[in-house]
Amino acid sequence: MKEKIVDVKDLSGGYTFQRSKRNLRSESEYEARSWRQTLKENLRNYRFVTLFYGFIMMLMAGTLYGFSAYAPTMKDLLGYSQTEVSLIGTFGNLGIYCAFTMGFFYDKFKHRITIPLGIFLIGTGYLLTGLVVNGYIPGPAWLIILFYIMVGQGSYGLNISSLDVNIKNWDASDRGKVTGLLAGGFGLSSGMFTLIYSENFTENLAWFFYFMTITISVVAAAGIFILKPQPAVPKEVVSVSQTPGALEDEPLIGEDVPSVPKMTEYNATTFQMVKTLTFWLIYIAFLVSAGVGLMVINNIGSVRLTLGGKKGDSLQNISVILLSLFSFFGRLTFGFLSDRL
Repeated sequence: MKEKIVDVKDLSGGYTFQRSKRNLRSESEYEARSWRQTLKENLRNYRFVTLFYGFIMMLMAGTLYGFSAYAPTMKDLLGYSQTEVSLIGTFGNLGIYCAFTMGFFYDKFKHRITIPLGIFLIGTGYLLTGLVVNGYIPGPAWLIILFYIMVGQGSYGLNISSLDVNIKNWDASDRGKVTGLLAGGFGLSSGMFTLIYSENFTENLAWFFYFMTITISVVAAAGIFILKPQPAVPKEVVSVSQTPGALEDEPLIGEDVPSVPKMTEYNATTFQMVKTLTFWLIYIAFLVSAGVGLMVINNIGSVRLTLGGKKGDSLQNISVILLSLFSFFGRLTFGFLSDRL
């Protein structure tokens, strides 16, 4: 088939030259693909920024796991029994794991509203706890329990905001690694804040609560603007020329190799989900396994004391830090394995 010829004017010299329609089309396709490649590269790079700050957000969200490091000190300062101290830690964890409330809120308002709510709940809970420890507010155990429920709910608000935004930014083949890294940050949080507590605040527990209030609020507030879901890159439209030739037989520069068809994702409402056997099998397995771990996390400081340790000694804090480190590496490892197996 004879190809059509068009005149193209050169603006610099004023003369015209002839170029085939096929070449013009190829150049426009190349420019479109170059733009798309640049967009993909920019989005890919910002995914790492969001992932990094998501990890930082998780470090702010998991502070309740360090409760056992200062629980003996709180017990002595406020005159609580061991049962009351255990209940404070337990209800704090219930605040985290009764997550459906923050889940419903997040589905409706997304991270731009959920993060400020999380900041308010965590900041208010820790601030009021610090005021109780300082003696400015009367502090029966049930009041601290209420504050810790607030902290737990706020912690999950930061957790789900970081997790959801980042998971949606990555392909299904990488989501296990992303989840493992972020969940690892959630577990590592207790070790980081325990180290800060043991080095700076063992003699002033109230100021440790004030420190957490300010630090978590400032860091999480920045996440409102840094965490960004990445928009989908427009699909490339490939036109097929009717003119035979080598240009049509070879892929253009920047053209993607056809991808493998994606697996169909299962979508269900909350009420549809809770009617399935799969949901309850996963829920029960998680409840039992996580419950045992949380029991150890909440009481490891007290266990150290019953074995002859002294309140605030280095081994008590080291126990919490080691537990946090193994939690981090365990979550990270199984996140990587889930993508492989």
